[in-house]
Amino acid sequence: MARLALLLTGLRGALVTFRCLAQGAPLLAETSADRAPISLSTFRMVRAASRYTVCRANCLPQALVTRLLLSYQGLDAQLRFGARKHEGTFQAHAWLEVGQTVLDSANGIEAPFAPFASAP
Repeated sequence: MARLALLLTGLRGALVTFRCLAQGAPLLAETSADRAPISLSTFRMVRAASRYTVCRANCLPQALVTRLLLSYQGLDAQLRFGARKHEGTFQAHAWLEVGQTVLDSANGIEAPFAPFASAP
């Protein structure tokens, strides 16, 4: 669904679509320590499910679906983008942050992605 939304409407349209789907989900008043296990397990489930799709989803569709599911659980996840130059090639990446918890499929790589500044 996320990949199709990205192909048909672009990033801006996909974000609007997912924001509309998540509308009305109440934010939980939990501490950040309570959010970490919920957000990590949701992220792992989406990443595992993406391995069994027809077109294996990369980081952006995974981040969009995880963000939607977390919003249904009442958690506010921030979508982050970053880039790096690795072995002469430009690479871009998307990940989520829930409070202080970073949900990133590229954790543990030797050359981390430099995050872009957040939009105001």
